[in-house]
Amino acid sequence: MRIVCRQMGMLSAGTLLMAAAFVPIARGGDSAALDTENTAGVARTINVAGPVVDESSPFFMDLGINGRRCVTCHEPTQNMSVTPEGVRERFRATNGSDPIFRTNDGSNSPLADVSTPLARLRAYSMLLNKA
Repeated sequence: MRIVCRQMGMLSAGTLLMAAAFVPIARGGDSAALDTENTAGVARTINVAGPVVDESSPFFMDLGINGRRCVTCHEPTQNMSVTPEGVRERFRATNGSDPIFRTNDGSNSPLADVSTPLARLRAYSMLLNKA
């Protein structure tokens, strides 16, 4: 997948023509591109092989029994990235029980106390602040 970001009204026609030469044309109709608004304007995620969100793709399939998938961290709505804002929103929505919050690689220490929401807030402080 390729990620193309653009800020509305800030690119000249020449810049757009040059950029278009380096960005492959997405196939598969509207589902091959996903636009997400952000503070800079709009970011577009493009999958040149087909739809951005394809539930049959290995990217969206379970990686074992811990509830994680590639998409657990790299969400299309976050332009396939992990952002502190997105992680904090997920923490607030789930009290730190979302699959992104696992002690094996999401916490400050694999031995961190995650028994309460406050303990999870401390245990995942690096993920919450730096993503």
